[in-house]
Amino acid sequence: MFQIRKKIFIIALIAAMFLLIPSSSSQARSGPAVDRAGGPQDRIEVVLEADGAPAPGGTATLTFEATPLIAAPDLQIQWVVPPGATLVGNAVESLGPVSPRQTVTSQRQIQFPAQGTYKVAAVATFHPAAGFQFSASGVLFFEIDAFGSAVSDMDPDAQSPMHSIM
Repeated sequence: MFQIRKKIFIIALIAAMFLLIPSSSSQARSGPAVDRAGGPQDRIEVVLEADGAPAPGGTATLTFEATPLIAAPDLQIQWVVPPGATLVGNAVESLGPVSPRQTVTSQRQIQFPAQGTYKVAAVATFHPAAGFQFSASGVLFFEIDAFGSAVSDMDPDAQSPMHSIM
């Protein structure tokens, strides 16, 4: 009986360790960061990538790739930047018709004038027929700080259901 409890305890301990250690794709870092979204259910796949997180007053370059999985007669990309940050370029880009599995790329620079946490998103949307719309978005979080900035695909202010920081 003691051996069974010991094994259950060890298994529970290992499971808890995996829940508490964030995956490498979600850790904040000053270098490049990537968020992948969409898939077959969304009829489109997207990838949002940042070249890094700048110091306050600096600029980051973001690249957004959208790959519709079906014919997209009117693919549109919209960049969403919070107040305080400045998007260099148009917020909306209409790319016209895009063939299935053809990847299109949009690139923008974003200026971060002050310290703070900034949520940046890029959304790809298309309407294959009247009354139908498919979209997917990539989201990255920038923590801009004079002592070291970071960028991640995970919200730094997110909390788990148990009210602990994720």
